[in-house]
Amino acid sequence: MKARKKRRLSSKQEWARNGFEIPKEELEERPGALPDPLRLNRFMRWLMLALATGLGTGFSPVAPGTVGTLAGVALFWFMAPPYSSWRAYILASLVFIWMAVLVSSVAEAIYRRKDDGRIVIDEVVGFLVTMLFVPHTWKAVALGFVLFRIFDVLKPPPARKLQDLRGGVGVVIDDLVAGVYACVCLHVLLYFMP
Repeated sequence: MKARKKRRLSSKQEWARNGFEIPKEELEERPGALPDPLRLNRFMRWLMLALATGLGTGFSPVAPGTVGTLAGVALFWFMAPPYSSWRAYILASLVFIWMAVLVSSVAEAIYRRKDDGRIVIDEVVGFLVTMLFVPHTWKAVALGFVLFRIFDVLKPPPARKLQDLRGGVGVVIDDLVAGVYACVCLHVLLYFMP
């Protein structure tokens, strides 16, 4: 038996598959059936998906959540003291959380899947919560990264239950809870580590 060759998608087909293009016929055929986010203009849809996928890190074929968390590492590194104050970090994190809920809702509607694997902005904001008031060192960042990924995968209570909430809130809130667990554990570990 011959092995089937995988058909390579053109770049236009690849974009369509990832939600950047919604067929015009689909919008016209069922005007009331599609959520409003699908009616965004092309640039806004691209921008929302770019943010939701962590600037494309969510398209990683292997462990998109882990790769997406790396975007959070970069964001933390340049947002936290000594580059800014903790007050500015908290304010920026709150803005990112609000934005994550918004763009996750839009991305879910475009991808038509609850908490699609390509949506990784929730990992980014979860990592920002993990690193709250943590020293600006590579050791702390590495520990925070590992702890956050562990708690994000395990989803201790109430994270798993909260994930059932609708829209972007359900996508983001479980990662925020994982971030709180990881933050507490990280502070305890850093207190007892030399």
